Amino acid sequence: MSEAANKQIAIAFQNGSGVSLGVTSAMLVSGIWGPGTGEQPQIGGTILAGGTRRYVNLATSPFTALGGNISMTPATGGAIVISWSWLDGEEPSKFAYAQGTTSLTVNSAWTGLGSLSPTVQVWLASQNLRAAGAVR
Repeated sequence: MSEAANKQIAIAFQNGSGVSLGVTSAMLVSGIWGPGTGEQPQIGGTILAGGTRRYVNLATSPFTALGGNISMTPATGGAIVISWSWLDGEEPSKFAYAQGTTSLTVNSAWTGLGSLSPTVQVWLASQNLRAAGAVR
């Protein structure tokens, strides 16, 4: 009898805004952070302008739900929030948004939906860069 594989959600974040971000909170409501270096957000850590981060939320058993959120504060003020959830038997869901800032925009998309390891791709950009067509 073969064992069922455990699912995971990766959060791939790209800071294309030109503004540094501070990680202010990172909480899992289900599952655990990935064991690899860089797979767990560091509260108080900084994501530099142009920087990328990848975090992983792992299930502890085949039927464990996954979910959590990460909040970051741009040097210019406001907040960037990323939230995800994957309940057993349902499709994963995600939310990513900028709050309290008009100079930054957040876009997100799934890759790998239908697999046991989808990724939430999140891009942060400056409204000025977006208006100039430099960001998709």
